[in-house]
Amino acid sequence: MNEEKNYLDGINSPIQKRSIRDIPVPSRKKDRLDSIDVNTTKRSTAHRTTSRVVKKELDLREEMRKEPIADFINEQKEINLMDFEKQYEAQEVQVKKHRRPARHDFDDDNDDSYDHLGKSFPWILTISSLVVLVLVFWGISSFFSSAKVLISPKTSELSNLNIDIPIIDEKVGNKDVLNYKVLEISESATKVIDSEKEEAVENKASGVITVYNEYKTVPQKLIQNTRFETADGLVYRIKNSITVPGYTESAGKKTPGSIDVEVFADVAGDKYNIGKTDFKVPGFKGQEQYDFFSAKSKSEMTGGFVGTKNTVSTSTLSIAVKDLQGQITTQILQKIKDQTTENYTYVYSPENFTFLEAKQNNASGKKVEVALSGTAKIYVVDKAELSKKIAEKGGRDYDGAPVLVKDMEKLAIKIKENNIEAKKEVIQNNDILNISGDVVIVWQNDIDQVKKDLAGKDKKELSQIISAFPGITKASATFSLFWNSKFPQNTNKINIEIAE
Repeated sequence: MNEEKNYLDGINSPIQKRSIRDIPVPSRKKDRLDSIDVNTTKRSTAHRTTSRVVKKELDLREEMRKEPIADFINEQKEINLMDFEKQYEAQEVQVKKHRRPARHDFDDDNDDSYDHLGKSFPWILTISSLVVLVLVFWGISSFFSSAKVLISPKTSELSNLNIDIPIIDEKVGNKDVLNYKVLEISESATKVIDSEKEEAVENKASGVITVYNEYKTVPQKLIQNTRFETADGLVYRIKNSITVPGYTESAGKKTPGSIDVEVFADVAGDKYNIGKTDFKVPGFKGQEQYDFFSAKSKSEMTGGFVGTKNTVSTSTLSIAVKDLQGQITTQILQKIKDQTTENYTYVYSPENFTFLEAKQNNASGKKVEVALSGTAKIYVVDKAELSKKIAEKGGRDYDGAPVLVKDMEKLAIKIKENNIEAKKEVIQNNDILNISGDVVIVWQNDIDQVKKDLAGKDKKELSQIISAFPGITKASATFSLFWNSKFPQNTNKINIEIAE
């Protein structure tokens, strides 16, 4: 039997269909995936999570190669893996954009960011240093900066003055006349000298009283030896006649006229040595004046004595009294200086100093104590107001601005009775200042306002600013810092000096 012929001999079997397991994974993708370091500690938490997912996918792919799975499923897995890789790359880019660059991020040779920052850093440091230096310099300049302004005030020379200026007690309150304030200061002094003899003496007590006139506005004269009586009937007399000023009235208030005078006991003896008390004028009894004239003690009544005393001659006593008057005058003037501020000046005449009768008292060891008391009536006036009156009377170009008389103490000032007939200057109970000599009137300026106007302004504006002050003829400025050309904002750092 013929062997059955195999018809399939010589026919090559078709190429076996390849499975996805036989398709090698492209090396590019594998290398890229294998290059991912899932264990890196330099990645953020999001990067480590992504790496774990990639690892799981790789493991799954290896298992798929070992197990028979439908080609379709394998191909889908392969496609999904490629998509995942693209998504990972996109996510990697987004993370780098939004996270803060760390130093190691600049280590990549392909990244120019670090090189750019490294090149810019010296310039940033330099600019910052310059800014700090400028701020420090500005702060130091502001702290130490100051300015000195020398101004020359307007002046006017008044020669050969001989003017009369009426003055009145400020209690009257007349603003049209120069007001004064009266200061009455009393002082006493003693001197011990050798006794020249011993003799029997009868001394009358004496003291000072103030006599008041509330009767009329016209002065009232009291004749020599006018009596003043205490409530106990002790009588004291004035040695010389006096004129008591009339009362004044302002805003419905009456101010009695007054005068101080020394009185002496009617009889010698220590009975009349009394303390301060009130007096009436018995000569006015039965008349209207009795109720409107009165007196009060200004000092105690002392010196009443009857007996034997150590004494000195009249000539020796006169020398001692003259010496004591000089001491008292010096003491009074020193008190006035201590009580008068720089804004005021005081004037007086020799007639304003009154001295009581000197008293001789026994001292131990055949000595005599000579005691003397004195009182001065001093007129105190405002310097600015007095200067203004002098400028009005003696100046030709006076514009009414505030002025001061330079070296006022060089003027001769006397007090005298009012004999001026001009309208508004005849004022009852006022006195007159007669002023003579040569003086310089200096215009005064508001220094605080000058400082305010200069504060913060440039030096170039000095002339324009000063021109607004008519009492300044010229001004110059210097600064503590030579490079500065602006006045400080702080007015306390602007010093104004007045040129002599």
